[in-house]
Amino acid sequence: MFMQIRLLGALEIVDGPRRLGSADLGGRKPKQLLEILLTERGRVVSKDRLADLLWHDELPQDASATIDTYVSVLRRHLEPSTLHARDSRYVRRGHPGYLFDASEVEVDVDRFQALMAEGQRAHNHGDPEHAGHAFAAAIDLYRGAYLEDEPQAPWTLGPRERLKRAYVDLLVSAAEVSIARGDFNEGLRFCERAIEHDAICEEAFRWAMLCCYARGRQDEALRTFQRCRKALAEVLGTSPMPETDALHRRILQGVPVQELLADALPSLKMSQTSRMDLPFLGRQAELAALEDAWRATENGVLLLMVEGEAGIGKSRLVTEFMRRTAVRYGRAKCTELERDLPFSGIAAALADLLNPLSDHATERALAAVPAVVELVPELAGKVSIPAATALPPEAARIRLLDSVAALLRAVAPLALFLDDLQWADASTIQALGRILQRASDSPILLLSALRPAEAANNSSARHLTETARSLGRLRTVWLEPLPRPGL
Repeated sequence: MFMQIRLLGALEIVDGPRRLGSADLGGRKPKQLLEILLTERGRVVSKDRLADLLWHDELPQDASATIDTYVSVLRRHLEPSTLHARDSRYVRRGHPGYLFDASEVEVDVDRFQALMAEGQRAHNHGDPEHAGHAFAAAIDLYRGAYLEDEPQAPWTLGPRERLKRAYVDLLVSAAEVSIARGDFNEGLRFCERAIEHDAICEEAFRWAMLCCYARGRQDEALRTFQRCRKALAEVLGTSPMPETDALHRRILQGVPVQELLADALPSLKMSQTSRMDLPFLGRQAELAALEDAWRATENGVLLLMVEGEAGIGKSRLVTEFMRRTAVRYGRAKCTELERDLPFSGIAAALADLLNPLSDHATERALAAVPAVVELVPELAGKVSIPAATALPPEAARIRLLDSVAALLRAVAPLALFLDDLQWADASTIQALGRILQRASDSPILLLSALRPAEAANNSSARHLTETARSLGRLRTVWLEPLPRPGL
C-alpha cells in the first residue's frame, strides 16, 4: 500500500496504520524541510536553497550539517524500520542536495489535479455523469489551503494561490455540470462555495443567478446580481462584465429559463433543455388557452399562434404546455440563416416527432407516404420503405406536401411546434397550410411562436394566418410582459 501524503490543509501522512501530523516529524524545522521537498517532489533541491528557505539571513554555524541532521530525523520518523540512509525510499540524496521520491507515494495534490483533468475531459466529451463524479471526488480532497499550518512560509505561497484558483475553477465547473444535469440546488451550492473562496468570481455569480432563476426564484437571482455588483465595486472599483449585465436584463424580462440554459450551455441540445423539469412562473391564463386549444382539436386541426416580443416567454409557455399535457409532439426552431432552405423547419420538426417512435411504428406510418423520407433521410436506415416513384419537380413537390399531411394524420393525435415562425422558409409554411386543408378532421395542433414585427415581413406567414382564419381554424395567444406579482 502506498504512503498517502496530504498537503491540502495541514500536513498529514498516512502509512498503513501509522498517521503522522505536523507535530510528529521531529520538530518544526524537519517538518518544514519535508514540506519544501514535497513541494518540489521529484526534483533535487540544493542545500543552499534549503538553507535560504529555512533560515533566510539567520543561518546556523554549519547549515549543511544541520540539514543533514534534519534529514536523518525525517527518515527515522517516516521510515522507522530503515537502518541505513541509502535504503531510504523517500528522502534521497541528490547532488547538490536532497529530493523527495514520490514514485511510491500518493499525494493528494497530484490526485486532485488528475481528477480535475479527468472531469474536464469527460465534460468536454459530453459525459456530465462521469464529469460530475470526478469533480465531486476532487472537491472532497480539498480539505483546506495548501499547507495551511505554514501561512507565511515562502515555499507555500505560490502553490497555495494556484491551488486555490484551481479549486474555485473546479467549483464553477462542477456547478456547470450540475446545471447541465438539471440539479440546480447542487449547482447553487457549488457556486456559493466558489464565491466564499473568491468574493469577486463573476462566473460563479452568473451561474448562481441562473440556478436561482431556474428554481423559480427570480427575486433571489436579482439579489445575487446586486451582491456581485457590490463585491466588484468594493474590491476592484469596477462594474459587472457585459455578459453579467445581459443575464441580469434577461432575467428581469422574464426570458424562459430554457433559452438562458441553451445559451449558457451550448453543448446541450435545445431538446434537452426544453425537457428539463423547471418551475413555471405566471401565464396561467395563457396556459389554459393552449390547453383549451388542444382539447378543441378533437374536432379537427387548429393553428395556434403564440405572439409576443423577443424574450417574452413564448417558448417557455409552449414547453410547459407540452410537459403538462404529455402530448406527442415534434418541435423545431426556425432560424434566419435557414429561411432560404426549402422545408428546413418542417423537416426538423418531423425528425423530432418520428425519431422517438419504434421501428415498427415508424414503418407503419411511412408505408403509404415513402416520399417523407426525402425530408428525414435518417429514417431510411431505420425502416425498410420502398423508394418513391420519380416525378417531375413540381409534381414531386406537391406529393411531398400531401405526404406530410398524410403522415401526420397517421400518427395523430399530436402537436407540431415551430418556434420563431417569422424566420420559416416558404416551403415549411406551405406544408402547414397543406396540413390545415388535407388533415382538417385530425386531432393535430399546429403551434407556432413568432414576433409580430418580423412576421409582418414574411408574406408566406401572413398568408398562412389568413388561410387558417378563413377556415375557422386559427387561435391566437398574445403575451404581455408579466406583472411583478406574476414573477
